[in-house]
Amino acid sequence: MAWSMVLIGGICGALVRYKINIYTSNFYLGTFPLATLCVNLVGSFLMGVLFAKVCAGYSYALLGTGFLGGLTTFSTMNFELLDELRSKQYLIFISYFVLTYLGGFTLLLIGYILAK
Repeated sequence: MAWSMVLIGGICGALVRYKINIYTSNFYLGTFPLATLCVNLVGSFLMGVLFAKVCAGYSYALLGTGFLGGLTTFSTMNFELLDELRSKQYLIFISYFVLTYLGGFTLLLIGYILAK
């Protein structure tokens, strides 16, 4: 049963991420990976809320592992970081790295505190 929750949540999260990528590309033409940063930061905040409210069972399988796992993307972020390094975009690399990790953890903590 839990695997079906992960599957359904993952499909929904991946579709939301795909739509955010499409939407962002319609108005943002820069090289900074804005869509991935946004989904990772929002996902971190929502994970904090989830930890404070429902951190167990099928709810976590659906929302945490499934939806937020499908929404956020560690592998894409690391690929984009490598791409910035290869193209010698050092300021974008450092900004993206710091914003993602520091911002992600900060929003996780804020989400957790607000939901408590």
